[in-house]
Order: sequence, then C-alpha cells, then structure tokens
Amino acid sequence: MEDFEYLQALMGGEELPEATTEFRDIWVLTDGGPDGLKVTDQARILAEALGARVQAVLMHGTETGDLIAAGADRVHVAAGGLVGDAEAAVAALATFFEEVKPEFVLCADGWLGREVAPRLAQRLGAGLAMRCLEISINENDRTLIAVRPVYEGEYYEVVNFAPHWPQMATLITAPLSPPYLDSYRAGETETFTPDRSAAGRVRVLGEAAPPGGPVPLDRAAIVVSGGAALGEAGFEKLDSLAGRLGGAAAGAREAFELGWIEKDRLVDITGHKIAPKLYMAFGIAGDVMHTAGIKGAKFVVAVHPDPDAPIFAQADLGIVGDPTEVIDRLLAAL
Repeated sequence: MEDFEYLQALMGGEELPEATTEFRDIWVLTDGGPDGLKVTDQARILAEALGARVQAVLMHGTETGDLIAAGADRVHVAAGGLVGDAEAAVAALATFFEEVKPEFVLCADGWLGREVAPRLAQRLGAGLAMRCLEISINENDRTLIAVRPVYEGEYYEVVNFAPHWPQMATLITAPLSPPYLDSYRAGETETFTPDRSAAGRVRVLGEAAPPGGPVPLDRAAIVVSGGAALGEAGFEKLDSLAGRLGGAAAGAREAFELGWIEKDRLVDITGHKIAPKLYMAFGIAGDVMHTAGIKGAKFVVAVHPDPDAPIFAQADLGIVGDPTEVIDRLLAAL
C-alpha cells in the first residue's frame, strides 16, 4: 500500500474517498444517439477517478456496442423503448433507479435533459444541474462540481452539490470532442422491462383550437401601438386594426399613464422590448425610452400630427396626419 501511495504521489494524483452510502456508480441516460456516446465518454473519465462503474440506460433501440466502446461497463436496454412519452419515461426510470440507487446520473441536454431529467430529479429527490459545459468530482466528499453558462454565455457559474444523492447533471455536448471508441472493451448487456403500470399525470383527451385572445407582444409579428395623440377613443379602433392584421395592440408610456392600456401592453425600455416584422406607431411622439423598446423592429411606420415628432427619425415610413383618420382608412382598405 505504501508503494502505491508513493507512486500515486509521484504521478500527482489523489485517490477519491470511497463511497460511504448505498448509492453506487455513474449512470448515463441515452436514446442511442451520438450525444449519448459523448456523455458516456465523460462518465468514463469521472468513473476512473471514482473507482466506479459506468452503467448506461439505453432508452431506444438495442445496439449496445458503441456504448460499451465509449466507456459503458454495463448497458441496460429498456424493453419496448422509453422515448416519446416523458411522463411514462419518468415513471419507469424512477421505479428502476429507486431499486438500483445510482450515485450520479448524466444525460445530454436534449429531449432527455429538458423533458425527463428535471421531472426524474424531482421524483428521486435528487440535485440537478442543467446545461453544464464541464463536470468534475470534489475530491473531499465525492460531490459533483458543474460549470454552466448563464445570461446567454455572458459568464459562467460553478455549482457544487451538497452531499446528497443521487446527483444529476445534463451536459451541453456541442463543445465536446467525439469519444474514442475502443472496440476491444468488454461490457455487459442486460434487458430490463420498464414498469408501465403507473398512469401518467397527463392524459390526451382530444384536440382543440387554441383560445382566442390578444397575441403576446413578444411573439407578435405585427404590433400596432398608440400614444397620447391618438386619443382614448382611438384605442378601440387600434384593437380592431390589430385583429384585422393578426397582430397585437400596444401603447406608449403616456397611454399607460392615462389608463388607456394595461402594463402588459406597454412598449418601452421599462415595459416590453419587442422585435416584430412590422411596428405601426399611431400618435406616439417617440421619446428615448420608447424608441429603445422598438429597436429590434424590422420595419417601423409612424403616424403623428406633428412633423417634428422624434418618432419620424426612427421610422422607415412616416405619415404626418391625424392618427385616427389613418386607422379609419386602413380599416376601410382591409
């Protein structure tokens, strides 16, 4: 033992403490695609430091050769498959994992990572780090350390799990290099029959048309908006115009302060910042806060009685005139 410790010290490595819980091994969830092989390769690297095995759950298909070559020591093939129905997959995996007690569970940030992993973590009472770029093991207590992007990659945060098992993580596989497939690796394959007796919480009763109502501003391709110069009566016509165009009605700060629109229809830097294909401003002078809210609009039409209104500097098409009259003409033309 002393010789081994001396050799290990020379190599600069430290042996991780042995597991002191009933939870064992690194488990990988995969649908049989290439992303699952990358996650299996990462699991193999972690397992070598842990002195643990890599066990993969193949949820679609029966081909296990590449998973074993990528690093799996045992592949559990789900009889009949477990893809397509997240509720059924979660129910079956929860029952299975409660029996086998995995120490760590990894999967790619795809359908499994977004639809199955969060629900499975809740069912198992597990910790979960999503969309990780890197994962490693804390040398002191065998807990996961995850690095993941936040604010669309503006910076990265490091997450360290508390000593509680199982621990789960989903991996962004795009930056990972293709795994080395060792065709000489030996592994075991076994088939398990998922427990499909648990009824899902979601039942499909039929199809129905989505309920009518205002189009959300952040998804509307066309937004028609009003300001103080439109007048309170003009906002009823604005709603009609939005409906005829299949778009959404909104308003500027002055319209909100006058009580003509609700806060969820306010367009400016403190309300909604939008990027429609077409934005039509009726009676909006166009202060800095409003123009900042429409900066992403592809084409801006401005209608205002004041030829010196700042909104015209932001417009692709400007009309000097009565906003209500222009709306009437548009409705007549439509």
